[in-house]
Amino acid sequence: QRKKGTIAGVSSLADAFGVPRSAAYTSSKRAVSHILQSARIELAESGVKIITVKPGFVKTKMTESNKFKMPMIIEATQAAEIIFQGIEKGKSTISFPFLAKFFIGFAKFFPECLLSRIINSQGRKR
Repeated sequence: QRKKGTIAGVSSLADAFGVPRSAAYTSSKRAVSHILQSARIELAESGVKIITVKPGFVKTKMTESNKFKMPMIIEATQAAEIIFQGIEKGKSTISFPFLAKFFIGFAKFFPECLLSRIINSQGRKR
């Protein structure tokens, strides 16, 4: 009704591809990303801005219980600052940390058989 505002939804860099033992998590994050993208398109003319936040690993109570390696993990305060800056800059998607975002984006171009091998080899190191 106000024809303005911002909605920020949290997805994850994990929405990029399926990972063993994380099917529910990665697929739900993929769904969140698509819902936010659809809402962004639908509301483009309304004045309501939709932002997708896609963090990598962030140190929280939830990640404390993870029993696997979490590369490039960052502190929650650092994540909050990145999100705040992204909102201030008017970004539609806020993905971080940069290196994780870069590697995941690059990996999307790998053939499925190679990507599966890489993911499986990481899973065995847990």
